[in-house]
Amino acid sequence: MVQLIDQSNLFPGSQAEPRRRSLLFPVVVTALILFLFTLQFVPNLAYQLNYSFANALGLQPMAFTGPAGAPGNAGIAGADGLPGSLGPAGPAGPAGLNGADGSDGADGADGADGADGADGADGSDGADGAGGLDNGAGVVSLGACDASVEIRMTSRIDIDSRIFYVDSVILSDIADACHGQSLSIWIYGAADTELAEARGLTIPDAATMTIGSEKFTPSAIVAADPTSVNEEAATLVLTIE
Repeated sequence: MVQLIDQSNLFPGSQAEPRRRSLLFPVVVTALILFLFTLQFVPNLAYQLNYSFANALGLQPMAFTGPAGAPGNAGIAGADGLPGSLGPAGPAGPAGLNGADGSDGADGADGADGADGADGADGSDGADGAGGLDNGAGVVSLGACDASVEIRMTSRIDIDSRIFYVDSVILSDIADACHGQSLSIWIYGAADTELAEARGLTIPDAATMTIGSEKFTPSAIVAADPTSVNEEAATLVLTIE
């Protein structure tokens, strides 16, 4: 009686259960293979699942090391750093060569005129027969332009009267400052009497100046008279006008 009862009659559809189970296993295996295959291309998902299962089961996460990725692009250059501190001062260099000498400075101003010198001694008489006689020499001042001009007077003799006449007055060592100045000369006798004069003479651009007797008025000036008839020339006075 019991054997005659079919299980399919008691439980309709119970015959398909073993078949369903046989189909489910391949599906699960296939899904698992696809899942593991996918994890090879998604390392981050594999890591997250590994980490979640390990935490849930209290195990150490399994190390999943995927293939090395391709090198990334170079990053943007960083900003320049701050300037470094100053280094120590270097040693002093060798001394340079001496410079060239400068040009000479301008001449200084002329000093003040010195004091007048003492009168020179009278010269000695000249020798007879030469037709003349040097009455002496001395040093005189020509005012501000020259304080020490040498002066001497020469004479000529008249044989018939044996009287010496002034032949010329010679100035020497004349300063350049006197050149071109107007000069006047007076000749005085032994008794301070004016014997002759020459006015308005121009001093030449030379250190020496000769004034002949023809420049004086009168031109016949007694320089020495042995007969003591005429007054003799004794003093010369020079003035810059």
